[in-house]
Amino acid sequence: YKNFPKASKAIHNPSCWNFEEGRYEYDGVAWLRKKFYYSKCSPIYLSFEAVSGYKQVWVDGELLGDHYGSFTEFSFLTNELATGMHEVVVRVDNRHDETTMPRPFVDWKIWGGIYRSVQYSSVKDVIISRMFIDVSWDGYEPTAISIRVRIVNSCKHDLKVPCSIYFEDNEIFNGNVNVEDSGGDIYLGKFNIRDVELWSPRNPKLYAVRIVCGDDDIIDKLGFRKVEAAKGKILLNGQAVKMLGINRHHTHQAHGFAIPASLSKRDMDIIQNANIN
Repeated sequence: YKNFPKASKAIHNPSCWNFEEGRYEYDGVAWLRKKFYYSKCSPIYLSFEAVSGYKQVWVDGELLGDHYGSFTEFSFLTNELATGMHEVVVRVDNRHDETTMPRPFVDWKIWGGIYRSVQYSSVKDVIISRMFIDVSWDGYEPTAISIRVRIVNSCKHDLKVPCSIYFEDNEIFNGNVNVEDSGGDIYLGKFNIRDVELWSPRNPKLYAVRIVCGDDDIIDKLGFRKVEAAKGKILLNGQAVKMLGINRHHTHQAHGFAIPASLSKRDMDIIQNANIN
């Protein structure tokens, strides 16, 4: 990438370019860019939630990397950015053939574009990119959670970082963790829990888990449930449950794959009102 194509126009993102005039049947390469003002002086962690096909990403003319997969999130860590204007450029290719997934002939439209959110975070030292939780059970009673995190290290040298874990409002861990220069997955420990409610459609109880490492934190919600299959039945927490399902296509006649949250919420309300579990 050297120069952004001259014949360009403004487009709203997230969106699918097929809804631009004259582009409905277009499959191929598109170039998208965003200029932004950065008020700090540090690296940034740039995350894309979903972009069609194969893509390459540049910041200020520097190639950060590439990614293939239309519905998987991907991220890049930049070098230190100075205070001022910067530019993100994305080359997107949604062409499909015998080597791609999906292959050429499917019974649905393969849209092109950036159709989920793009975000960036300032990075002082480390950033938490993922949280992983495994549950230990005693029968149908959850007894402990094992937690690990995936850390991105912007300092490029080994660090010792303060870390805390909160289960709901209770601090269950406070200590230092060693982060290697390349970052990676870190096991934080196994922590006993008790007196938690099981998740079910009638009681969709969720518990907040918050992890703080350095100046960054991540929050997710966790439901405790055990699903089994026995004697031709599906069991939820040991009880037989009748599954009432529905197939919701992830596409919309006016938005393609870039379905607004308000329309997704409407669909969920319709599904819930129909007693789909």
